Amino acid sequence: MSIPARLRPIDVTWIQPGTTTDGYGNTVADWADPAGETDLRVMIEQRRAIEELDGRTATVTTLVLFTNELGVAAVDRFVWGDDTYEIDGDPAIVHTPAGPHHAECQLRRVEG
Repeated sequence: MSIPARLRPIDVTWIQPGTTTDGYGNTVADWADPAGETDLRVMIEQRRAIEELDGRTATVTTLVLFTNELGVAAVDRFVWGDDTYEIDGDPAIVHTPAGPHHAECQLRRVEG
């Protein structure tokens, strides 16, 4: 069971980072060498857009993305049009009595 195609009218590119080792021997995300890009059909809703004025002018846009792809992770990014959004927190996997249904990702873009 998943979200029907008619309810996923938006095309995005899902980008997963590559990995590298930092100076302490930890595995960390490497955006200089992404591991993969996948085109997905999703639904996106805007949650809010605000201006933060803490010594600078910045616009922070928050969206929620609904996808049938259950493998999305907090380090991933999505490109929608000319804008790149980062996942803000862990994606939520929505379950039904039949099992996992879809993922919901809070997205964030800061400009300025």
